[in-house]
Amino acid sequence: MKLTFDATKVDPQVGLSVLPAGTYDVAIITAEQRDNKGNDGQHLALVLEVQDGKYAGRKLFHNVNLWNESASAKEFAQGTLSAICHATGIMQLEDTDQLIGIPVSADVRVSEQKVFGKSNVINSYRPLGKSGTSDVAEGIV
Repeated sequence: MKLTFDATKVDPQVGLSVLPAGTYDVAIITAEQRDNKGNDGQHLALVLEVQDGKYAGRKLFHNVNLWNESASAKEFAQGTLSAICHATGIMQLEDTDQLIGIPVSADVRVSEQKVFGKSNVINSYRPLGKSGTSDVAEGIV
């Protein structure tokens, strides 16, 4: 394959570090049903984008295991989806496209695993402007 490229005209890409733990205004930009790693179930693969501040435009990823053999995994995933629905104000979800573009508040933490290193994990969702644990959409998700 022939290719002409002048690297002096493009800044080199540097790896992105994880976002610091905190609360971010985000919006879901894609929601797709995908097979899980073990090919024994599926999850709702969400891509969220930070809406403002220093990290505006950065992406976060959240897999919600709605279709899983484990009843506890499905129950946890349904709680996560309920938190998202409460945060967006969409109480009767008929299509994941309804969730696209609605800003919500996400509490993000940093997790570290031996194999993958540091990554971001979304801990909870709330409507914009809400804080504290009394909110209906608050919860570990």
